[in-house]
Amino acid sequence: MSEANSPLYRVEIVKPDSSTDCFPCVEAAELPELIMPLISNTAQPAGSVVLVYDYHLWKPGFEHGLVRAISILR
Repeated sequence: MSEANSPLYRVEIVKPDSSTDCFPCVEAAELPELIMPLISNTAQPAGSVVLVYDYHLWKPGFEHGLVRAISILR
């Protein structure tokens, strides 16, 4: 399968202080390994948001391509 046809995602973790951790090119199979520890980790600041974008549709400054947003509330 060529990269253009592969399901790839961009994952951003936006913390309450507005700092952002970015994982720009994540394969679909890696998403659970990346996201589950983030939302179950008590060290992750409450109020953080995990944004998952379609890698091929993402453009800086636009919400186009947003696949999922997860808020960490605790």
